[in-house]
Amino acid sequence: MVLPPFVVKPSSAPSLLSLCPALVWAWSASVVPLNAADSGVGSPSAPAVKKAEVDWVTGYGSLTSDKTRAVGVDKAGNVYIAGESSGEASFGSLSAPGLGGMDSFVAKLSISGEPLWVRSFGGSKIDRAYGVVADSQGNVYVTGHFQSTDVQHEGKDLPNRGDYDIFLLKYDSAGKELWLRTAGGVGYDYGHGVALDPNEDVVITGAIQGEAHFGTKRLNEGSTARAIFAAKYSSEGTLKWATASAGVGGSGHGLGIDAKGFIYIGGSCSGAGSYGSQKLEALEGGAGLVLKLNPSGEAERATLFPGSSTTVHEICADDSGRVWVAGMFKQRVQIGQTALSSSGPANSDGFCAALDPSGAVQWAHGLQGEGVDYCLGICTDGAGRAFVTGEFSKDALFAGQSLHSAGGTDIFVAAFSPTGALQWTEVWGGEKGDNAYTMAWHYSGFLVVGGACTGPSSFGDKIMSRPNGAEAYAAKLRVRK
Repeated sequence: MVLPPFVVKPSSAPSLLSLCPALVWAWSASVVPLNAADSGVGSPSAPAVKKAEVDWVTGYGSLTSDKTRAVGVDKAGNVYIAGESSGEASFGSLSAPGLGGMDSFVAKLSISGEPLWVRSFGGSKIDRAYGVVADSQGNVYVTGHFQSTDVQHEGKDLPNRGDYDIFLLKYDSAGKELWLRTAGGVGYDYGHGVALDPNEDVVITGAIQGEAHFGTKRLNEGSTARAIFAAKYSSEGTLKWATASAGVGGSGHGLGIDAKGFIYIGGSCSGAGSYGSQKLEALEGGAGLVLKLNPSGEAERATLFPGSSTTVHEICADDSGRVWVAGMFKQRVQIGQTALSSSGPANSDGFCAALDPSGAVQWAHGLQGEGVDYCLGICTDGAGRAFVTGEFSKDALFAGQSLHSAGGTDIFVAAFSPTGALQWTEVWGGEKGDNAYTMAWHYSGFLVVGGACTGPSSFGDKIMSRPNGAEAYAAKLRVRK
């Protein structure tokens, strides 16, 4: 079935502006019409020209449910995956013991996909990793949350302050733990995004519920509401600062840092409040958010994408200050001058968009279909192109291109030109549920995509054949110029 295109309505409202400059090297208006000269496809409904090839795909995990929630790369091309597993999990010839419940994991893979080491963190309850990044020396930082109060660390139980707490772990290049920091309060707190600044200090973002402690620093004091936070630590684990929103509810998801140390958070917010001196107001429903902080954690600019249940899930930028975002919404969302309407009131749809160095929205596209359709991961090659990944159900339209599922949910990867024209799409999956949560770019010309799938699932001419439940996976995709 071919669905009708998104409803795209010019808005009379003024543009929403933000500035979100470049990510570090490793990862880092109106809708522009698709055209054959720029896109590599003959028309919006024509099959995309193949311009990418899967080098390898590998599945990991236990006998039940496992997910890769974050991927990263280092200078040498090693791949890092982080996520969750339940029970003893296998990673090629390596294994991660089950620690009693759902455990977070981080694994290092060679450039050819061979597991080099894997580490688990958790206890008897639910513990997850959401973000991973590697520094110039191959040290690895992982953030997420832990609910377990019996996590074994240095021979002792690691208590939390209540419900879920935030963790930040650092490992060396061989997988040896160097330090652990935790933060939180009595509510549901989590770390979601992690990135390094030019001094290789580490910044995390996520959400806190009510008052939370970051060392001796207290955030969101006297409140029971959910707040967006950011915190910076030195490479030795010393807390440099921690800041949070006030009044407005919300969450930080994606995170990037530019060459001058400015910090860019993609997430969501609702209600009225502020982040420091920056006013935040989303009164009609959940709005997508792009928030700019200076190197000291003070808010300088905010862009809202008003809508219903809208979230910026991931964000990336290049050295010129161009910014790309990926996320999801229900019913409607306003992205600069572009209005997107979903295919049905109960359907979840996706979007991606680009902002120029001044913060003006340059283009936006929607992902529309029946059921669940998400844009979740985004990255740039640093030369103006953007790559997007996510999942779709049944048949869907993405930037005018028809996508067809083999069954359940399937994975897509797409490339966009600097002007927003769709250049190519790849669809991966099998008869059951297959998902993509995250992606990363390596300067040598390859992408890494991660998520969960139930084999057998096809990734181009490669097959992920592990049949055990939903497996965590990573796939390497070589991109041709």
